[in-house]
Amino acid sequence: MEPLVIPFEKLRMNDVEQVGGKNSSLGEMISQLADSGVRVPGGFATTAFAFRQFLLHNGLQARIQAKLDALDVEDVRALAEAGAQIRQWVVDTPLPADLEAAVREAVENPGTVAAASMVSYIVRHGFLWARLPSGRCLAYGAPRLSAQVWAEVKLPDGTWSDAEVMDRAQAERLELRGEVRIQGDTSPGISVMGVNSVTKKWTRSKLYGGLIAENNTQATARDLLVNGMWKAERAGYEIIAHVYDEIICEVPQGFGDLAEFERLICELPEWAAGMPLTAGGWRGKRYRKD
Repeated sequence: MEPLVIPFEKLRMNDVEQVGGKNSSLGEMISQLADSGVRVPGGFATTAFAFRQFLLHNGLQARIQAKLDALDVEDVRALAEAGAQIRQWVVDTPLPADLEAAVREAVENPGTVAAASMVSYIVRHGFLWARLPSGRCLAYGAPRLSAQVWAEVKLPDGTWSDAEVMDRAQAERLELRGEVRIQGDTSPGISVMGVNSVTKKWTRSKLYGGLIAENNTQATARDLLVNGMWKAERAGYEIIAHVYDEIICEVPQGFGDLAEFERLICELPEWAAGMPLTAGGWRGKRYRKD
């Protein structure tokens, strides 16, 4: 079986087809320029094979291909609509399944712990709590499960769209009006209360596998960053700001060493033992983007 992920240090420029141009370039820089003092943070690339496996999940590839086969490529509006629909299909397709299953189990059984991918979930006091490997928790307000179905929507020309995921209650209302044809059940949807990033209002929104994985990943990255900040400050490196994955320190001239600072912020806590982590920094009189 082909790999789903490949470490940067194993990649070269001839791996473009497998991981894309940017990832291949990073691998080439690590292998060819490290001895010249060029430091490139380590990491890994998700492969094209992994993406193709995702497309096969729940028949997504076949649905996309059918949509494209029927598309008039000279119709700009139709192209835009097809693109929007395909992007929504990707969002609606569960990814990864074990995360969604664990969240559903926690929501269905308040007070019971469900775990997946080193994160445990439990519903208590009206919140869905996601306990990260660090022990810190993410909180999702008022979690709720709702029945979902696959449904076809009647188009203006009288034909029917490809099946898409829709809330059962909404689909049943539209079916009575002849606007929808229900094709069958699918797994229940998860929704939570939170602040809408656009309207800034408290609203209910869907919580799906891809978003759960993204939140867990970004939150864990933050925990690793903070761990490094504590290590650096205890060694005398005064932190005056941090921006995303950057740490900015202000120290007296002659104090400290860049290599020591990079080592400190990459010291792993026990819960992250074995995780590949590296850093690249610089020292100067004024702040600049590296």
